[in-house]
Amino acid sequence: MLRVVSHPGLALLLAVSVLVVVNLPPVADATLTSQFGSFAIDAAWIVSGIIMWLPVQVPPTTGASLAPRLRGPVAVVYLIVASIGPLPVAFFMTWSDFPIYEVYELAPRVVSGLGPKEDQELAAAVLQVLGGTMIWVQIAVRFAAMAGMKRDSGFRGRQVTSGGVS
Repeated sequence: MLRVVSHPGLALLLAVSVLVVVNLPPVADATLTSQFGSFAIDAAWIVSGIIMWLPVQVPPTTGASLAPRLRGPVAVVYLIVASIGPLPVAFFMTWSDFPIYEVYELAPRVVSGLGPKEDQELAAAVLQVLGGTMIWVQIAVRFAAMAGMKRDSGFRGRQVTSGGVS
């Protein structure tokens, strides 16, 4: 089963589907009113997040139980596609004229002066900015590694002598 869910296409589909479904107002409003519902949403986020990262971050030593790990440009494309998934959810949370979740309207205020609309906008910022930053740091690291490998491969076969490079 782990090999199936770690397949890149299915991993992305599952992660984005969970992201969208748990953020649908009817789902969020129905589940976030109880501790068990909040736990179920948190567990869904954690499990889908782990599944989303399996194709690119799992150590290669786990081998046979997982689909082959993505590397190079394919991994970068996978991560770029993964960074696009939260955009529609964050867009609706940021640009709606009113809170899209009843839970935001009814929840007690933790910070005075932070109304339900601002709370929702802050949640969208955390979702998009912090989550996106984690993914784009990974993309930058992978680009740097690919550039380093390409630069190093350009020097193979050359020998440095006292007279210069031969």
